[in-house]
Amino acid sequence: MTLYLASKEKEILSKLKSNSELNTCLKYLYKEYFGFLEGMILNNSGSKEDAEDVIQETFVALIQIIQNDKFKGESSLKSFLYAVAKNIWLGKLKKHKAEFMRANIWVESNPNFEADIQEQLSKNEALSLISNVLSTLGSVCKVILQKFYYEELSLKEILAFTDFENEQVLRNKKAKCMKSLTEKLNHQPHLKESLYKALRIF
Repeated sequence: MTLYLASKEKEILSKLKSNSELNTCLKYLYKEYFGFLEGMILNNSGSKEDAEDVIQETFVALIQIIQNDKFKGESSLKSFLYAVAKNIWLGKLKKHKAEFMRANIWVESNPNFEADIQEQLSKNEALSLISNVLSTLGSVCKVILQKFYYEELSLKEILAFTDFENEQVLRNKKAKCMKSLTEKLNHQPHLKESLYKALRIF
């Protein structure tokens, strides 16, 4: 190591290389260089969370470089850490920029994206309304009507989801459920109108 390194830096690097007193060395690094490195990242579009991540990666990289005998001591430890942190942060910025550009390209190549999202939201709201209306009829009616009308299952298939003895008993129950639904809607015209609008979405 050259004269670029102060005696304290030489001591820290020696301990890192021998993997001794690692916690003490890390405390020193954080105390001496965290604020300096954090400032560099904050001044280059980074947040405090970004700074914490990058600085942690920087110190880990320093330890690996020292223990692999790749640190030549041709600059001060402060300058070396700055260079490592800068490279790590620039790499992250480039990655984020590439991801942002890919996302923009995808949206631009799918002009119906926003319309599709709005359509799906409308369908979700309609499904929620239908589910809420059917829930007022009781859990059994809800299961029967949902599976028959919206999942388009046959009575034979629906039978497996219920405790009814046979299809005829299930058919009778379905008729009662529909009668209850009709009566409810006739007494609540606003709900009836909303439900019909929801059904037209599908």
